[in-house]
Amino acid sequence: MENQSSRIHEALAIYRESKVMHAYAILEELRVYESSLEDISTIRSRAQSMIRLRESCSSDDGWTLQNESHDVRTLYKNNSDTPNVHSVRLDGDVDAPVFMILALFHEVDLFTRWIPSYALLGLNFAKCVHHPSPTELFVHMNITLPWPFMSRYCFFKCDGIDCMDDEIPQIGVILSVGFNFFCVRIISRTSKTKPSMVL
Repeated sequence: MENQSSRIHEALAIYRESKVMHAYAILEELRVYESSLEDISTIRSRAQSMIRLRESCSSDDGWTLQNESHDVRTLYKNNSDTPNVHSVRLDGDVDAPVFMILALFHEVDLFTRWIPSYALLGLNFAKCVHHPSPTELFVHMNITLPWPFMSRYCFFKCDGIDCMDDEIPQIGVILSVGFNFFCVRIISRTSKTKPSMVL
């Protein structure tokens, strides 16, 4: 029992270093499924979201190819278990280091400079409103539209999860908007597998 307790503390320490999947593997090995510790339920929830994402992107089963151009494939899926949620997946290469891509999510305040606005159409506000961990952030954006349309506000959560292993180094990023999930799987250029983005 003492050994299990020390292993749980080890998993929590690893989790605080943003190594979610590693911490989850320890909890699975110990068969720790419930706990009064909030971090353990958070580890399980975040890891299981990433597992679902990786399973969804592992094949084209259930996906319909909509377009393929410039080495980017666009696929669509209607989710039978959640009919109001639709998924769009983009597959293609990103010629940049993984950590540079992830850095974009941490520079939300600069999005208004990078995404141009023209004639009252575009992004006029973007701000990180909560940053619970180095790999999690909550973002608020405002997109303006020309009259007679109203501006659109968007709140989303970005959750970066380390899925590194020796064979396929990758980091997953899950973007959640309300009850819809925008998921990005970013794989380093050293991998032979193409990165996928699921919207």
